[in-house]
Amino acid sequence: METGQEIPALTDTAAEFLSLIGLKELEHCLFAETLAVVGTGDPPRDKAEGQWWMAAQWAPYRREGEPVRNCILVQARFRGWQDGVPRSSTLKAFVTPQLETLEQEEQECLELRPHPTEKSTHMVSHQHGMTVTKTLQEGEVSPQAEPQCQSFSYRQAELRGLLLEGASLLLLRVLARRHTVPPGLIFPAIDTEGHLCTSSYSALGIQRQAVGSAETEVFVMERAMHTSTGVSTVRQSSFLPNGHLVQMTQVGSPTLMLLQDESILSKSGGFEPQLPFPKEPLNWEEDIQLCSWFLDRKNSSPTSGPWIPPLPPLGLPALSPAPHLTTVQLMGNKATKTACPSLVCFGETEAQGGQVVPSCVLKPHHGIWVGPCPPLSCFSP
Repeated sequence: METGQEIPALTDTAAEFLSLIGLKELEHCLFAETLAVVGTGDPPRDKAEGQWWMAAQWAPYRREGEPVRNCILVQARFRGWQDGVPRSSTLKAFVTPQLETLEQEEQECLELRPHPTEKSTHMVSHQHGMTVTKTLQEGEVSPQAEPQCQSFSYRQAELRGLLLEGASLLLLRVLARRHTVPPGLIFPAIDTEGHLCTSSYSALGIQRQAVGSAETEVFVMERAMHTSTGVSTVRQSSFLPNGHLVQMTQVGSPTLMLLQDESILSKSGGFEPQLPFPKEPLNWEEDIQLCSWFLDRKNSSPTSGPWIPPLPPLGLPALSPAPHLTTVQLMGNKATKTACPSLVCFGETEAQGGQVVPSCVLKPHHGIWVGPCPPLSCFSP
């Protein structure tokens, strides 16, 4: 049976983000971790009521009639209590490096005696789209209590950018290691009932939270599942700089998952300040204005411009008086009390008596200096 639901749209931001995730970045997200399940009441929270575990690793994915694919196997297990009744759940997903889900199975069991309830959702992708199979077993397995099954499919056009639960757990690690969440990060998803919905991600900033008896900085994110019925499920997660979880909770839930192993903090690293704009390499030959300046200075005669006083001796090897491009390394700048990785000198340079006179000096990321330079201690590259 094919569904006739409205297709949730993949935002341009989300599509671009997925395309920029690299293998090296994913490698840092493949590890196992364990959190304690505790109550959300007043401290102390050192008494665990259960355990949550997650692991991600490379694994072969085999399907009959198809070649073996190297994918990321994401697994998670939860065991705790719900209203005094033991509850457990498992997740197993095969995810490609592009965070596409090839197959995923979720199981949930509420061990209410003598009538336990077990639900499972199995999703498998194929060339036409994805098939979802839901199974519900109430009571002990017997001829009188057979499991109820329901199966339906989604077309390939409905699944562009689909992000299921296993891939979402991996995505959160990627975002945590980047210490930032792009605005408008929204993906199509499938809720616990197997229906299409949307999943949005946002950053709540860097906060301080307790880990055992210690306190550390964490990066907090929020993931919201928006269903077609208007009901949203919101989950907040706190991460260390290396992508390890510190705390995870669902808004309104009486329990939360909490890291209690303080030894992980010694390997967590620190949060680097985020620049308001990304660094970009400078290629002066591709910059029309810089290239034009260089050519103008190169074609001008040595006596046509203003007189430039020579710099102090630099101890550089003799250079040709012909116009050319010289790159020198800045070791110290006593005149301006600044530091810079390198200076690029354009125009005519002279090497008489061990002195170098650049007619135009470019300081990377700080603009252009035209005219004499402050005293430098440098060497030829």
